[in-house]
Amino acid sequence: MGRRLTLASLLTLIRHSSTIPPKRLTLSSMSPALKSMEYAVRGPVVQEADRISADLKKGKKPEGGFEKIIYTNIGNPHSVGQKPLTFPRQVSLEFEFSLGY
Repeated sequence: MGRRLTLASLLTLIRHSSTIPPKRLTLSSMSPALKSMEYAVRGPVVQEADRISADLKKGKKPEGGFEKIIYTNIGNPHSVGQKPLTFPRQVSLEFEFSLGY
């Protein structure tokens, strides 16, 4: 039976490992593109989607032949019916933090 690794022992191992250099995000190390990025939930794409959605509710056939609008830019995939990705997350965490035994 292999050794079990607790979260506390994993964090201690990472903290004291000389092979993993400490990485810290600071304003000076941050990409200029990231600094100038804007998060526009109510930007032009959403405004156009709202207009098309309103047309659909009124029974109008909007330009482009859309039948429905699915808002996928909001950042919450669960709001559009996607199930939580628990198994892939668990597997990827096992690979990321596995010590090979």
